[in-house]
Amino acid sequence: MSEEHETAIIEMTTESSAYRISPVGIEFLCELDQQAWSELGAKLGKAGRSIGFLIGDWLNYGEGKGEWGNAYESAMRITKLDYGVLRHYASVAKNVQLLTRVNNLSWDHHRKVAPLKTEEEKRKWLQVALQECDKQNGKPMSARRLAKSILLGRVAKVEEMSVPPNDRGIDNMSPHVTRIVVLWGKLKRSGYLENTSIDDMLDLIDELQPVVDIVQELHEAVSEAGGGSAGSHID
Repeated sequence: MSEEHETAIIEMTTESSAYRISPVGIEFLCELDQQAWSELGAKLGKAGRSIGFLIGDWLNYGEGKGEWGNAYESAMRITKLDYGVLRHYASVAKNVQLLTRVNNLSWDHHRKVAPLKTEEEKRKWLQVALQECDKQNGKPMSARRLAKSILLGRVAKVEEMSVPPNDRGIDNMSPHVTRIVVLWGKLKRSGYLENTSIDDMLDLIDELQPVVDIVQELHEAVSEAGGGSAGSHID
């Protein structure tokens, strides 16, 4: 790995006279100046960019130890994370080699290149994302714009990321979502949660994961459009 591709390491200070970090948030014990606030943010950013790969690599290592039993069942118990989250972390970590990863890009950027066939293609597009700065903010291109660029086979222009008004709402998702909700209701009423094996439930999670991916992409699009946190619209 070259110098600019240093492995990201979580450097999170949990003991501080200024704040206390717990699994549910940060409690500020006194006033921070801007420098201290910025330094804490940098550490949080490193943690956020690193955690998917750290857990993914850890899980893939455990999965390679067949004598240890079901790695996913153990990982869910140990980390308290859902299967879908763990599966995504492990899949991206498995499909994007350590030497290919770029420290200054998010896990979502790497997720977009993970389906590509060769490591050369993945390296190429990650470098495109790193070097092609949006003129508006000077940051690496968004993961969504990277995905569009890969689809086009060239760098997508910023204006190509907006959806023309006459393209909106061509198909209504509601009937399709309603079918899933109705089916899920029938399954629950039939005792699915009480009588189904863990393996069968994990298979169903795999089947439904594309829906979660769609919601995640919509969150990214809303965030890029300056719409704030789309999570506030979800109960």
